[in-house]
Amino acid sequence: MAERTLANRFAAMGAGFQGKMPEFYAQEERQRLAQERAQLMQQQEATQRQKDQLLFGRAVNDQLSAGNYDLAITGLNNRLVELNARGADTGFTQGIRNLLDAGPDGVQEAQRILTAGDQEAVTREILDPVAVADPIQLSANERLIDPATRKVLIDVVPDAQEAITQTPPALLAGLDPQTQERASAAFVAAGGGSAGVNALNDQVALGAESQQRADVPQMLSASFPNASPAERAQLDAAVAGAKSVDAGMKIASDIRTEQRRLTKAKGFQQRAVQLLNGILANTELNAVIGPIQGSAAGFHMLDPMETDVIADINEIQDILTAENMDLMTGVLSESDIQLLKNLSSGALNRTRSEDRFRSDATTLRDKLSSALVETVDDVAGAEPNITTREEFDALPSGSFFIQDGERRQKP
Repeated sequence: MAERTLANRFAAMGAGFQGKMPEFYAQEERQRLAQERAQLMQQQEATQRQKDQLLFGRAVNDQLSAGNYDLAITGLNNRLVELNARGADTGFTQGIRNLLDAGPDGVQEAQRILTAGDQEAVTREILDPVAVADPIQLSANERLIDPATRKVLIDVVPDAQEAITQTPPALLAGLDPQTQERASAAFVAAGGGSAGVNALNDQVALGAESQQRADVPQMLSASFPNASPAERAQLDAAVAGAKSVDAGMKIASDIRTEQRRLTKAKGFQQRAVQLLNGILANTELNAVIGPIQGSAAGFHMLDPMETDVIADINEIQDILTAENMDLMTGVLSESDIQLLKNLSSGALNRTRSEDRFRSDATTLRDKLSSALVETVDDVAGAEPNITTREEFDALPSGSFFIQDGERRQKP
């Protein structure tokens, strides 16, 4: 009887669970749907905020294209106040606002960023493409006025029937009077808007380049104070022939590096050949070379000539480094440079036989002097310095010469 009662109880519990299972699943489904609705609402709100920001950017870009910079700045300032009030991110809006304070280049960069963002939004179907309106046609004596500022945007002159475009003062801020005049004329000639900004920027760049060209002598003197007259003439020619001063200064810097390399290579070559000639010509060389003479076992009181030749051998060993050998690149062949590197590692060891020492030292000298390093100063020294018309007329056509410190070529 007890067993039957226990079984009945388990059966009743199972029936109770089965009755509550549908209610459990229904509650779980309601929670899931509520979470999905909340996520969907968050996504829709985020998409709407993004769309609002993009539409605002489009409006700012339109104002900039129309030359209404004051209106664009006012709109950005109001937008920043709104974003700050609701604790939203202001980074992008503040960045565009800062660009408008940076002059013509900043305005152009702001338009580029806003245009790229608008195009991407259209591609992703966040925004609809901008509808292209029919061009405004004004008759004589008609004006197009900005309703917000009451400024005259276009004024048709009765006689000439031409629109008057004015350059916004913000685009001319910080420019010298001559550049202002050229830039304003270019803006007006292009009809204002984006085309006007581009034309204005071109004139600003030309003005800056002209000023830089005038400053080139001072720039070169400050950057390369130790250049010789011939080296300086080469640097001057590099900058003068470049498309821009900035590009020319970079080329001049590379040329100056090469000038210094050749000067160092020439000094190394002259000293190395001088030492090797002295060593080979020293009559006491046999007293310090050999298995015994070149070792500690052969120590004896040295006379001055023996002391000199040992010092020369030590010095030539010190300067025959791989780094110095590489200075000869472009003067000697790669195979000759490699041969010199191989010989320098052991050719001047004083414990070798005198015959082998002399043979390798002679090879080192002959290879090092087989082609002389020629610097810019060497080239200039070999070319005539022309000071009169008669000297110039006497030169053959195509000849190089030096005049007023510059290297030139006769046509």
